[in-house]
Amino acid sequence: AAPANTGTPQYVSVAMDALHKAAAFLEPSAPVDRLMEFALSAHTDQASSQKFLACVGTALKTLREAVAPCDSRRLVDAAILRWDTEQRDFLESCQEVWELHAYFVFLDIKGDRALFDPIIRRLCRLLGCTARTLSACFARTRPWAEATLRALSSRQMGPLLQRLHEDALRRWRADWQERLKKVPAEHRFSEEAQHGNKFWDGYFTHLFKITWPDFVEA
Repeated sequence: AAPANTGTPQYVSVAMDALHKAAAFLEPSAPVDRLMEFALSAHTDQASSQKFLACVGTALKTLREAVAPCDSRRLVDAAILRWDTEQRDFLESCQEVWELHAYFVFLDIKGDRALFDPIIRRLCRLLGCTARTLSACFARTRPWAEATLRALSSRQMGPLLQRLHEDALRRWRADWQERLKKVPAEHRFSEEAQHGNKFWDGYFTHLFKITWPDFVEA
């Protein structure tokens, strides 16, 4: 595009410097086994994350000044609008990874492993990785696991864990109901499909409500 003014080289230099800093922030996320580590760090080190976001914003706004008011500038304007949404998504995704990691640690020490699978699936979706890669990712998250244990010992995470636990139980129930719906109608009331009822009657005779730990133990 034609330069907007004689200061174009300076604008480009400023934009490139900002992009280099942004790239340096993202570099640790390149190895797949560091994806979770990167997300946890991005959430817990908000100062660095905000600097990264500011660098990208600076680069886009500076490039806008470096191009003439034509199609190129409209493209940059569109990129700026997308970035406003994408930076919010980035922060929310990192927070969700941090919350699920903390919840996973909670489930592990609680011995409540029945909910591991749905949490693993959610983490894999957020990080865009396989379960095997996620296992390697967990090996690099000890500092955050220890921080979670300290927070649990001082009872700092009660409301968060209650929210996550209620959500996990709702998701577990929804998954179970979805699996039941996939059973052909003619077999939906077969012995196999009714296994859940037999399980309940066998372990919890005359009970209509039990605690989750009792259910998992059974």
